[in-house]
Amino acid sequence: MLNCPNCTAPLTAQTAHCPTCGVSLQTTAIPHTWSQRATPDDQLRVDDLLYNSDVYPRASLWRRFVAYLIDSLIFGVLFVPAIVTVATENDSNTAASTNLAFVILLLVPFVYFIGKDSLFRGRSLGKMAMGLMIVDVANQVPCGAGKAIARNLVGFALAFVPLGSIVDVVLILTDPEGRRLGDRVCRTQVVPQSAYHKA
Repeated sequence: MLNCPNCTAPLTAQTAHCPTCGVSLQTTAIPHTWSQRATPDDQLRVDDLLYNSDVYPRASLWRRFVAYLIDSLIFGVLFVPAIVTVATENDSNTAASTNLAFVILLLVPFVYFIGKDSLFRGRSLGKMAMGLMIVDVANQVPCGAGKAIARNLVGFALAFVPLGSIVDVVLILTDPEGRRLGDRVCRTQVVPQSAYHKA
């Protein structure tokens, strides 16, 4: 919910003036805590005031990398039971049950991979260990399960595209907020946990 910068009354999208105090919302004088992204006619509207890169600093690259390594290690550990199940199967009569067990055990690491960033209020185990979290910048709240899953599915899909994973690496290195493609799609950002004002 957005609020009027003058009287703090709640506002709705596409509002040109505050219904309570009448202040114009189509001005570049809106406080810096609101987005300064201009519309084509260089005026601001309430539905544009959702993201401001000044709110959160860019997360440390080395912390993100170590968090990724930790989560990858956990993924690998969770994947081991599925491999062991197949590797130790020698009886063709139980092949069907073994295949079913493999599929079930394979789901465990996959579910962790796509949902890990919502386990602990926008943090995977790796990010929690490194003092990072993912914030839903549109709503200023920790990343929820829906956006965490969508964000990671985008990364998962890129892995099947030639050089797709490189796109995420380039974006993380060059984007001012360090947002990869999944972050852009879901309007999320990896930030230092200490920078989140509601943590």
